[in-house]
Amino acid sequence: MRALAIICVTVSCLVLAACRDTEKIPLVGIYRMGERAQAGHLIYTVLDTRWAISLGQPPTPRIPTNRYLLINLVIINGGANPFDVPTFSLVDDAGQVYQELESGEGVPNWIGFVRRVSPADSLQGIIAFDVPQKEFKLRVAGEEDSAAMVKIPLSIGEPPADLAPGQAK
Repeated sequence: MRALAIICVTVSCLVLAACRDTEKIPLVGIYRMGERAQAGHLIYTVLDTRWAISLGQPPTPRIPTNRYLLINLVIINGGANPFDVPTFSLVDDAGQVYQELESGEGVPNWIGFVRRVSPADSLQGIIAFDVPQKEFKLRVAGEEDSAAMVKIPLSIGEPPADLAPGQAK
């Protein structure tokens, strides 16, 4: 009977751990673009951003629902073990969450969707989102209980989302 109780408690703990909401993980900080945002042993630096109205080349460009936001970043593993980099998400001021695109078709220098970084090594590349054109915070995560946010301001001089390139304002 005691063994059954131990098994039930262990299974319950594992189920609760697997079902936890990763968006509720406490933040270790909010950073600006260009700053080193550390979450656990992973260190993220957002180098720049770019908005795009399509990806790829004609005659079959990839068209977004809103706009593509391309984020160029570097990820460094400051730990002693290899680490799988968690997926990224953007959060707007209203709390709406947008997940990164799973496909890098047409994304130049795409960093990939499944990413593993070795100890003392780094990855650099672009992640992509299909989002409305506005300011966001990029959620970056490290080990199980660490996450940080990087402010992604709306770039000045970008055409509004409802205008195509070359169209008059």
